[in-house]
Amino acid sequence: MKKAKSGENNPMFGRHHSKETIQKIKAKSSGWHHTKEAIAKMRKAKLGTHLSDETKAKISKAFLGRKVSDETRRKMREAQLREKGSGWKGGIGNRPYPVEFDYNLKTLIRERDNNTCQLCGRTKKEEGRNLCVHHIDYVKENLDPKNLITLCNRCNGKVNVYRGYWMNHFTSKYPSTNKMLRLANMMNGLVYYPYLDVCYFQSNYGHHAADGYFRIDAVPFQAVIHLLKGGSITIVDATRKNKPLSDGLRFGVPTWCIVFNRALNFKGSRHIKVCGWQTPEMKGVALSSKHRSLVRTIRKLVKIYGYKKPAVIGENIFVECHQGADFDDKPKRLREIIEKEFCFS
Repeated sequence: MKKAKSGENNPMFGRHHSKETIQKIKAKSSGWHHTKEAIAKMRKAKLGTHLSDETKAKISKAFLGRKVSDETRRKMREAQLREKGSGWKGGIGNRPYPVEFDYNLKTLIRERDNNTCQLCGRTKKEEGRNLCVHHIDYVKENLDPKNLITLCNRCNGKVNVYRGYWMNHFTSKYPSTNKMLRLANMMNGLVYYPYLDVCYFQSNYGHHAADGYFRIDAVPFQAVIHLLKGGSITIVDATRKNKPLSDGLRFGVPTWCIVFNRALNFKGSRHIKVCGWQTPEMKGVALSSKHRSLVRTIRKLVKIYGYKKPAVIGENIFVECHQGADFDDKPKRLREIIEKEFCFS
C-alpha cells in the first residue's frame, strides 16, 4: 500500500494544496483531540517497540546539521512548562533528597550493581561518569537499598515516563520490599540500618509492665496499614549484652502483637499465642486499659483497610537482634553489616 501511493503513483505528486484549502483543513482539525481510549491503545501498541538501526540512521541523517532557532526553543520550553508538561506531578520534583541519600549510599548501590546500568547494560566506563541511582517507587524518602537501582543517564530519564510500567518492570525483576517491611528499632537498630523507618520498642519500657511494655507510637501507622493489607514486618535491634533478644523485642513486640490482635475483634483474637515466650503478664497488660486508645485507632484503620490475618511472631512479624554490638565503632560496623546483608562486592 505504501509503495502503491508513493512517488509518481501518489495523486498529489507534483501538486500542492492552495492556501484556501490549507485554511479549510486547519479549521476542520482545530480543537480536535484523540480520545483517552485511543491514546491508551496507541500507547499500548507502541510500548516495548524499538526502531531498527536502519531507521535510526535515516532519522539521524535527516536531522544532521539542522539547528533549532532560539524562538522555537522558547516555544518548545513554554509548551512543556509546569502544568502544561506531560510529566508534571505537581512540583514534587523540586523537593530535596534526604541528607542520607549521599555519596556513600550511592557508591554502595553502584558497587552492588557492578557499576552497570540495570536496564541497558551500559557501564561506568562507557558512560564516562558515575551512573545514576534511581528510586524504583519514585519516592525520594524511601532509601531502602532494595528500592534503589543503578541506571545510566539516558535510562534514568527514560523511566520518568510510564512510571507504572517501569515500577512493575523493576519490582518483578528485583523483588522489592512491598511484602516485607523492615523497621529499625530506635536507637540501636539504626546502627545497622540507618536508612529504614524506625519503631520505638525502647528497652526501658520493656523493663516494666506498669509502663505497658511499649508506647502508643511504637509502630508507625503506615506499618500497621501494611500489616493489615497482608504484608510482613521485620524489626531490627541490637543489644550490648550477650543475650538472644533485647528487652524491647522480648517484651514490647509480643505485647504489641496481642494488642493488634485484640483490635481485630474477631472470635478468639484475644487468645492467640503470638510467640513461644509469651507470658500471662504480657497478655494481662495487652488486654488492660493501658492500650485502649491504640486499640481504638487500629479498629478505625480496620474499617478502612480490612485485615488479612492476626499478628504472630514468625509468620508475619519477625525480630532480628544483633548481639554484642560494638557501638564505639559505628561506621566500620555499619558498612560490614550492610555489605553482608545486601551482598555488595
